[in-house]
Amino acid sequence: MTSTKYEELQALTKKYGEETLVFYEYVRAIGPQIVTAYNEYLGGPKRAANAVPPDGEFEPDVDYNDSAFDDWEHSTKYLKSISMGICTEIGNQSDEGATWVRTLIKFQPSDGAVILLTGNSGKKVYLQDDLQAVMDDVCELIFQDTREAFSLELDEARGRSQIGFAPNPRPS
Repeated sequence: MTSTKYEELQALTKKYGEETLVFYEYVRAIGPQIVTAYNEYLGGPKRAANAVPPDGEFEPDVDYNDSAFDDWEHSTKYLKSISMGICTEIGNQSDEGATWVRTLIKFQPSDGAVILLTGNSGKKVYLQDDLQAVMDDVCELIFQDTREAFSLELDEARGRSQIGFAPNPRPS
């Protein structure tokens, strides 16, 4: 049976849609798993890390759910990278205040696989069917990005990480 050029385009459209949906659902499922694993990796308070929007203002302890992903407002889905922010909130040792650092992670589709990139480091982790096999690597990259935010001049941290400091209010 001979197919028309139009039918060929329809088949390509169907394949693109299926792959886009699989990628989108995978990212939505794996994002919260990474946050949970990172919290365990840190060994601190249960919610030392939280998923936050990758851009703009955020509160470190708000449950952002889908709005932690950069494509959440778009009804049309594309087979392209999806970013998510992970906020590490670090309680001050000297008072009740806290400092927080947002690390950007990007999920990039790549020939049927998914590559995870953290911060601006350019370091990649190829996500596999067995996510647990690479989860320590993912958590270490997020941890290293958070540590590196403190080693940079604060004005150089713009665009890569966002550090927020909430000192303990002074009594009146």
